[in-house]
Amino acid sequence: MDPARFSTIGHGGMLLCNPLSSANVDLLVEALDLAPGARALDIGCGKGEILIRVAERWGAEGRGVDWSAEFLADARRLLSARGPGADVEFVEADATRFETEPASWDLCISVGSAWLLGGFSKALQTFQTWLRPGGLALVGEGYWKQPPSREYLRLLGAREDEFGTHEANIAAGSSLGLEPLFSSVASDADWDLYEWTYWSNIERWSRTNPDDPQRRQILERGRLGRDRYLRGGREALGFGLYLFRAG
Repeated sequence: MDPARFSTIGHGGMLLCNPLSSANVDLLVEALDLAPGARALDIGCGKGEILIRVAERWGAEGRGVDWSAEFLADARRLLSARGPGADVEFVEADATRFETEPASWDLCISVGSAWLLGGFSKALQTFQTWLRPGGLALVGEGYWKQPPSREYLRLLGAREDEFGTHEANIAAGSSLGLEPLFSSVASDADWDLYEWTYWSNIERWSRTNPDDPQRRQILERGRLGRDRYLRGGREALGFGLYLFRAG
């Protein structure tokens, strides 16, 4: 089964493909305080909502990179409706192989996609090389609200050391010489809305596509995700948005 197809179905109707609320994102976008003509890069941009908001608020130029043609089609439709004159482009590419000129961006974004660059700390290190002096890194990443149970880690197929705490995420940026400027985290209500909307999309799709050859796989994977969330995920896993300034 194509993971991108599963994600496309699950994220149907969502603008933000993560558990952050619109208010969370707006707080961080407002905190950017970008200069006219700033250049913004979004790695794993999904449907482009954050990059579009940055362009709307600050008039920034932008480039969004993602490997999902379906998400990028949504991004281009959103951009056409909300910012037809904006200097923003969306590029279909493998972000794990993306290259750009050093010190060429004023803002680098990766929300829920730091794994494409090797994880949270490595993404911050990469952004340091891509940012101009004083540039900003806006990264969304998971964290442990409390130590996860062995059962939850087994269901998730993850190790405890794959995430740190919220404090550790901020400290990771500081240890690289980045200045923490702002952070906001998803609430339990944000998580519930995101997760239940995702599973509802999967269930709805399975009912309306009974003859799809991947229907059983997609439905089983969706229900496994629901079970993980209810059997430890809601209590253990958080998601934060972190803003840092490069030196």
